[in-house]
Amino acid sequence: EDGIRDDLVTGVQTCALPISGGTTCNDPNNKSAYWVPALYQDRVLVEPLRARVSYGRLGGDVSAFPVGFMALSGRTDDTARWGCRFPGQRPYFTSSVTQVPTCKDGALLVAEITFGDCWDGSSLDSADHASHVRAAVDGAGARPTCPATHPVRVPKVRVLVEYPPAARGGSGITLSSGDAGTLHADIFEAWVGSSLQDRINR
Repeated sequence: EDGIRDDLVTGVQTCALPISGGTTCNDPNNKSAYWVPALYQDRVLVEPLRARVSYGRLGGDVSAFPVGFMALSGRTDDTARWGCRFPGQRPYFTSSVTQVPTCKDGALLVAEITFGDCWDGSSLDSADHASHVRAAVDGAGARPTCPATHPVRVPKVRVLVEYPPAARGGSGITLSSGDAGTLHADIFEAWVGSSLQDRINR
């Protein structure tokens, strides 16, 4: 989908805070951090190859995240999924976050976590790290709308993590957070000045 994309190389946590420090993101103004639990194949740690973070569903009424905004998403079929991807092709995914496919030769295991795009407008975080953000509700032929409790539209963030061939998938996949169904991600937003809003407006 159209939007902003950063291709982030190596490591489980791929961009660094604080905002005064450096960054490994493509955009030097993006000092945000993105985190996923460590992955194990048959109890052996497998580090990811890369992560791709995209900011989508942009438009004139979308507001940038404030510095210090954080959220957690995943662990449900609506917000997290496993799949495989052949080079140059789109990933194909299973229908449940508890099901990890066994990738065929030449395909790489991927994990995708999606965050809600409606914010309550005031909370940088919440007790469960999730309830201050909600997904927009799709309308029949109309643009998705935000509920009254979460009226501020923010970018829809997707984190796609790609693993090397050592992570074959299947029932041997576990995470540092538990079984495959605990797949989730954390985001810590920290863009310099108005740089994110400027990109959204463009």
